[in-house]
Amino acid sequence: MSKKNIENLLTFLNEIDNKIFDQFKKLDKIDYEIIKKISKVNKFKQNEVVFIKYLDELKNKTEKKFKLEKKEILNRFDKLEKLKFF
Repeated sequence: MSKKNIENLLTFLNEIDNKIFDQFKKLDKIDYEIIKKISKVNKFKQNEVVFIKYLDELKNKTEKKFKLEKKEILNRFDKLEKLKFF
């Protein structure tokens, strides 16, 4: 091979190498964006689970409070009924 052919071959290989490198950079950017979006989705899911737990606790507390109030109201009504008989 002549010196000119070798230089042309090296130039060609260098161009291919640069194109491959550019493609890998693009893929890396895309990969980063995908990971970023997945991370946001995971964070949203975690917040959703925490919020659902909070709502469940609130529901349970509210139910307990209403049960206590119901008992209290029934007790007062019973006392009132007893007083009416006297």
